Amino acid sequence: MRRSLLFLLVAVVLALPVTANAVASEVKPPILGLGYEYDLGGGREEFLLPDPLSDASIVPDHPLYVRIRAPWSMLEPQAGTYDWSEVDRIVDPYRAANFVVTLCLYGTNPAIDPAGTPPSPANSVVLKAWLEFNRAAAFHFKGRVRYYEVWDEPNREAAWSASRVSDFAYVLKNSSVTIRSADPDALIAEGGLAIDATSLEADLAWQEALYGQEVATYVDVLPIHPAADLPLARALSRSYDVLLAHDPSAQIWINKVPARGETDRDRAADLLAKFITGQGEGAAVVTFDLEADVEGGPEFPGVLLDIHKLFIPTYSRVPGSVVRFEPLDEEAHGTVTGITAYQFFDA
Repeated sequence: MRRSLLFLLVAVVLALPVTANAVASEVKPPILGLGYEYDLGGGREEFLLPDPLSDASIVPDHPLYVRIRAPWSMLEPQAGTYDWSEVDRIVDPYRAANFVVTLCLYGTNPAIDPAGTPPSPANSVVLKAWLEFNRAAAFHFKGRVRYYEVWDEPNREAAWSASRVSDFAYVLKNSSVTIRSADPDALIAEGGLAIDATSLEADLAWQEALYGQEVATYVDVLPIHPAADLPLARALSRSYDVLLAHDPSAQIWINKVPARGETDRDRAADLLAKFITGQGEGAAVVTFDLEADVEGGPEFPGVLLDIHKLFIPTYSRVPGSVVRFEPLDEEAHGTVTGITAYQFFDA
């Protein structure tokens, strides 16, 4: 079902209670989330990876999001020896800037298996090492990483093809239980579903087959990675229908979204359009694949902050850590650290 921008803005209004209390430091599942990517997989030079934005509008109860993609082989260079330093140096400044962190753990590890096979019930050595790695990560990043993404684009792994989707289901379930045993507050994202224009039906069929393995209770988020040749609205609406049919309590996110255009102005407009499309079609979070600008922050920081402020909840801060929500009417405009959140109406 297509969702218009009007629906989006109405949803923002309806999602906010007339009166409620919340603890500001408590991170809740997002309604409207925006963020970007940090890839430690070596796909981009280090100096092109963006630092966190720092702004008074980025607060614990209205954060930005960062997805950190970290290969298993980097974090466990020798069997049983973990090195978290690369992720620590990224997580800490992002957390200090009030970002919510998703850590995507993925990839084979030659230190565990020189053949480079992914974990599976048929390879108990690799599976055991993978789960121990997941547990160690959850213990180490407890309180700093909110979401753990189990693998990256598992539907593109030959070992987990449609005929062997049960193997990934086994890994996903056990990873979820293992991570939550170390960090009960952790939320679990299924490895992002890669979707291409030429393989859309097959990709969705793979996801349907995965749900047939009863993974829904183990997962909080289904991220999708639409290819550039696939219209975002179509990818999201089709994926959202699959989610609603099998796991309506979960959220759908869009990750690795590129901003395209010949000029910076075109790319900034594309970023805004894709965010509105994503949110209008039901995505709770959209994260963009952005490079660093000349100051080290993400490209288009002004656009990102404008979008973030546009969807800021209407509330007022009171002394202490409590947030008091107020009615959404013309006379009740809340403020957040000097930023006013206005109500919007359709023209």
